[in-house]
Amino acid sequence: MNTKKEDIIIIGCPRSGKTTLTNMLMKNDNSYNNISLDSLTMAIKKSMPESGIKEDSKLKIISKRIVPFLVTYLHCYKCDYPDKKYLIEGLQINPDHLMNEPFFNDAKVIGLGFPNAKIDEIFNNIRREDEQLPFSYTKKMSDDELRERISFYIRYSRFLQSKCDEYDIPFYETNKNREQVLNTIFKTLVKGNQISDGIEI
Repeated sequence: MNTKKEDIIIIGCPRSGKTTLTNMLMKNDNSYNNISLDSLTMAIKKSMPESGIKEDSKLKIISKRIVPFLVTYLHCYKCDYPDKKYLIEGLQINPDHLMNEPFFNDAKVIGLGFPNAKIDEIFNNIRREDEQLPFSYTKKMSDDELRERISFYIRYSRFLQSKCDEYDIPFYETNKNREQVLNTIFKTLVKGNQISDGIEI
């Protein structure tokens, strides 16, 4: 197995541990170029209405439009910094679009989510986290709004898990023993073991 450092893509629903895992990896090796798909998508929504990405756009539409943009950006970036590796994390990529883009063939891809969780379980976890996160967007949500959003997170997690299974992408459930699970993923990525070094299309 090839253990050289590779580009990393972390896909998952909100509150599944994407940012926490990214911060762990960046703290361990700050030579990565971190790309937040959430921030990138929000910037495009606000500044480029001609992109077709709107506030109410479905994820499959966002993914279909954001992946070509991301590939173009990374091609340009790697021309200037050929030895720099990237670490992408976000919600907005459909594995179908990712896996059909040859540019990402050598990236390590993982999925995070909670397809088997109960709404109340995630709700309680988020409300506990809200007490420790001063700028949490979920603080502003009513309990009913948050539960509706969590229902979507769970449906998305099931979709993502099915796609990860289809493409042989490692998928991790993070609703239970989250810290332990994230530490396991972190060690796996750092050591270059267990996760495939290439993506087969």
